[in-house]
Amino acid sequence: MENQHIVTFKDDNATGIDQVPLGSIVHVKSSGKFYQHNNPTGVTPTSKVSDASKTNLGIRGEWLSRAMFHGGGLQTNVNTNMTALISSTGTLLKPESAISDAHYGHASASMGAFGMMYGGFGIASLNKTSTCTEDSTIVVLEGNAGTARRYLVGSNVGVNALFYGGMNSSNVAVSLTTLLTPTTTLAQSESSVGLIRYAFAGAKVGAGNLMAHGGNNNGAAYVATVTLLSPTATLIQAETSVTDPVYTHSGAELIDGNAMFYGGYSPSLSDATNGCNVCRILTPTATLAQASTSIGTVRNGNMSARAGFNVIIYGGVTSVNLLNTKILTSTGTLVQPETTVGTQRASGTGFSI
Repeated sequence: MENQHIVTFKDDNATGIDQVPLGSIVHVKSSGKFYQHNNPTGVTPTSKVSDASKTNLGIRGEWLSRAMFHGGGLQTNVNTNMTALISSTGTLLKPESAISDAHYGHASASMGAFGMMYGGFGIASLNKTSTCTEDSTIVVLEGNAGTARRYLVGSNVGVNALFYGGMNSSNVAVSLTTLLTPTTTLAQSESSVGLIRYAFAGAKVGAGNLMAHGGNNNGAAYVATVTLLSPTATLIQAETSVTDPVYTHSGAELIDGNAMFYGGYSPSLSDATNGCNVCRILTPTATLAQASTSIGTVRNGNMSARAGFNVIIYGGVTSVNLLNTKILTSTGTLVQPETTVGTQRASGTGFSI
């Protein structure tokens, strides 16, 4: 990012683009969505921010997003259905609001203008689907799809959302994949792929694959297994172990296509109560992008979501206390001191919006 300028344009049908310095980062707002493009050659003054110019510019379609978190367990051992919308600088953008049922251990996927949530645990394991905008309004009527389970992972994979693994209503870990359309219907039959596990972390990587990391292998062992799934829920490459075994951590996509996994319980790194503060960054091919680092306050049961160029780490448990927000860059450095925002909670879910 050295010696690069940031230029922002709005109104995709009316605003001409002035000459942009070479090597600029161009931020384009189109139809209410922000896109970014690393422009190596400059843009002519006559260009318009239109669908055609977006194609010509090679804009990646990555939104300068906010992070939204839903649900989780409170300090009082009561579940919540509150949503928190947090900016890339860690501020609460609007008062928290309630949506759907109070539950935890669910997963979510960013679907652009809305987020999709699936599964979890309320009174029993759920197979409930729920969608919401940044205003916490329901997009698609809530329903049920696929197999009920909790402590699963999810991400968007192209136009659909893929949910993977978890523990079913018989308290057995599974390796089940559930592919849902934007209208929360099954895109294909469910199938089992890879290692069975639950309480692990997932994130979108590359152009739209799901990376799952770590977890508990049906109570038998904690693992460092990485599973890469395609948009059709097939294995992209053989599973491999990367970094240390860990579970109850969280994952988020990064602006460069990598994935960040943070916190959780690790037998080699955690004490018996608090979890760890290890940040692990993996490439789309499941290799370490850089050495793992320890940063900030230890925690487990935390949530993560990308907000702009940063990742918001939210909530979690340390000892008997629940924590709130820290902000990390895409290379795992703290943006600013940790802060307290919104409702203290753990084991909810987060997505970019």
